[in-house]
Amino acid sequence: MAACSISSITAAPASSSPVDAAGSASAVTYHVAGKPSRQSKFAISAFIETNINSGTDGGLYAEIIRNRAFQDNKNSTLNVNNELGQGTLLHWTGTSKSTNLSLSKANSLSPALPQSAIVHGDKGQTCGIANAGYEGISVTTEPHKLSFYARSPTGRSSTVPVEFGLYSSDYAKTFGKQSMTLELTGEWQQFQTTLTPSQASTDNNNVFAIKTTGACQDGFQVNLVSLMPPTWEGTVARQDLAQALADIKPAFVRLPGGNDLEGNHLAAFFNWTNAVGDLKSRPGRNPTWTTSWNTEGLGLMELMDLTERWGSEAILGVYAGYSLLPNLMGEAIPKSKLGPYIQSALNELHFLLDTSGRWADLRRSYGREQPYKFTNIEIGNEDWLGPAVNTYGAYRWGAFRDAIAKEFPQLNLIASTLLGGVKGAKAVDDHIYATPDKMIEFAETLDATPRNVTRWELEFAVINSGLTNDTDIYGGPGRLKHPTLVGALAEAAFLAAAERNGDVYYGAAYAPIFHNEGKNLTQWTPDLLSFNPGQMVKSTSYWIQYGWGNNRIAQIHDAKLSKPTNTSKIHHSFGSNAQGNLVAKLVNVNGSAKQIKVQVGDGKKVSTVGAKSWQVKGSDAQQANTLNNPESVTPQVYASGLPEGASLGADGVLTMTLPAYSATIVTVPLV
Repeated sequence: MAACSISSITAAPASSSPVDAAGSASAVTYHVAGKPSRQSKFAISAFIETNINSGTDGGLYAEIIRNRAFQDNKNSTLNVNNELGQGTLLHWTGTSKSTNLSLSKANSLSPALPQSAIVHGDKGQTCGIANAGYEGISVTTEPHKLSFYARSPTGRSSTVPVEFGLYSSDYAKTFGKQSMTLELTGEWQQFQTTLTPSQASTDNNNVFAIKTTGACQDGFQVNLVSLMPPTWEGTVARQDLAQALADIKPAFVRLPGGNDLEGNHLAAFFNWTNAVGDLKSRPGRNPTWTTSWNTEGLGLMELMDLTERWGSEAILGVYAGYSLLPNLMGEAIPKSKLGPYIQSALNELHFLLDTSGRWADLRRSYGREQPYKFTNIEIGNEDWLGPAVNTYGAYRWGAFRDAIAKEFPQLNLIASTLLGGVKGAKAVDDHIYATPDKMIEFAETLDATPRNVTRWELEFAVINSGLTNDTDIYGGPGRLKHPTLVGALAEAAFLAAAERNGDVYYGAAYAPIFHNEGKNLTQWTPDLLSFNPGQMVKSTSYWIQYGWGNNRIAQIHDAKLSKPTNTSKIHHSFGSNAQGNLVAKLVNVNGSAKQIKVQVGDGKKVSTVGAKSWQVKGSDAQQANTLNNPESVTPQVYASGLPEGASLGADGVLTMTLPAYSATIVTVPLV
């Protein structure tokens, strides 16, 4: 996460409207070309930033059990100790006072998962182990897939009758349980079944537990305990979160995510070979943002499969020899030692793209016959930050670029640096975090974008209200907890400008997407989707992404304005979609309604037959959707026709009254 713009200017108070700089009530007229001037490549994208805000483990990854392989520790996320098996019993508790829980590195389940839990207690008493998930468990009556590994801690054969189920945290209520007899030996065995609760919970204050009565003296040893609810379309993704992203129809998905690609230290970078195959063979790694160990359960192929199911194309990020380090001064691999890391990136590409050979065979052994389809690779992450820039342009970018281009000439290579930051880059990934005013200022510069380098904006968001005039928009009191209406409209202004320049702007992705609102699980706000174990909220910013993603244009139609945007404070984009219909996107950031007119030239006119419209609006610039008020701002859809306050005159001029604080998308046939 980073920003191009870190300053702020004072915005209007929440209770008042921005100054109407237009100075007149006269309508703004848009003279729109009837014929397109150029093709648009611009598309809404998504960025799966792993680990941050417990948004993947604890979020998009549907796994309910937290610390399922006893890898979480109490140390800071910046701890450089990446040794396996240093985890704890964090998030696990005994089910009774007589339960004794301990960790053991003896008789490991696998080299990747060396530590397991031993559960035992007093003879004749009940003992067991329980997990409360990621700050709670929402119990539904849907079937849950349960899997765990167990062995006899003594190595002797034993019969252990167990009950497992979902219970209220005080065990006063049982939502669903099942009994099973474990015939244990000194060897690990996997036990699998389906647990279907008979009733749902009314809150998230619940636990999953495995317990036994009468077999506590010797007890049982467990590892890799997994409880999965029904997932989205056969993936490993949480249903509501995955569907919300599917609904915005992202054309591209950047993965895996951001700073977590680099890791806080070299041992914790995203090593793709540890993120494929059987879960027993995935050691995970020290986290970048949270204190929960990265399980890599949402690994490389899971992310690629999810992207494919969304109908999107991956933008694959590859580690480029730079990690963040605890002191945030960075650690760059010396030029002479880059070879293994370059080879790892090449191997990853062969694994994903080859049709035959060693790496294709390995992919097939993991259940994927056909290669994945994608064309864009991003080398590194935010390599303009701090000392990273000193080595990226000097040797890291060129070394990775040349090696990848040689073996995969069909791929487009994106530099993770600012425009002009490295030589020879044909595409760059620029990021911006800003106040509403600064995001709008940025949008107004885009028409002057140079045409020689492709631009991606794969992280952007309004993160500060601007109302407190913070010198530091990241740490100041204006930092937003949730996206606001005016912030979302400022983002819409940027999207309109990027789309207007879709011949050079190829995609934009809001960041971050996920906000787990559990206690101590959030590191960065605001975010696109807020959630807890049983609820998800679509933010104001989400609805803007939805509007643009579902109304993509294929061709750009230029427009001449009767009044400049910086005075009208109405932002626009005009284009035709794949069906040849005109799509008009208009963003009114004023605190009052404004009238506009659209007149199409080149002998063309618009028709209301088959017209459809979509609109987001609100009465308060600072409105936000939250867990307590999830539908403060929601879109209105006019499936057949124009929005309220719109009409088509006999002269073919489309007149619309744009509500205060609104984004309006109108699709009309051209005749």
